[in-house]
Amino acid sequence: MKIFKDGKVYVQVYDVAQMNNSIIPYPSSINPERFDECKDTIRSTRGKQFLVFEKPLEVKYFEMIDWIIDYDDVKDKTIEELQALSNNLIEQQNNSYKEFKKLSNEEKKKKSLEYSYKLDTLEHQTYTLLYLILHKQNKMEIELPFDPEDNKKKIKQKAKTPKEVK
Repeated sequence: MKIFKDGKVYVQVYDVAQMNNSIIPYPSSINPERFDECKDTIRSTRGKQFLVFEKPLEVKYFEMIDWIIDYDDVKDKTIEELQALSNNLIEQQNNSYKEFKKLSNEEKKKKSLEYSYKLDTLEHQTYTLLYLILHKQNKMEIELPFDPEDNKKKIKQKAKTPKEVK
């Protein structure tokens, strides 16, 4: 999940780690060593913590990445609406898988990376929505980097990097 605020973007560790599987190039300022560090943080925190990215190129990059769910797009949705979005993503996964199965072996070789990426990102979005549903049901805590009820408040604490979390 990503949150844009005050010219910065806060991205969950879970999403940053997933970027390592992305076929979309990312800015060089997003150090790929962070992906490996994120794996350790995911194990200990379920990837719920946020990293902050402040450089304009980084913020712009996260604006164009559509597979990371934007918190502002879903924060006011009901559990039922989130479940409907999740069901839609699952349907898209199933349809993509069926499309891939229909391809010839040669087409499968050519398009396997594309389909794999598509299925991975759809699954990733589905899990993010599941986490949000569990959060809304008070079954899972997601520590937002600021108080979501009052966007005018100062950020209570900076998002921690994986090294700070250890």
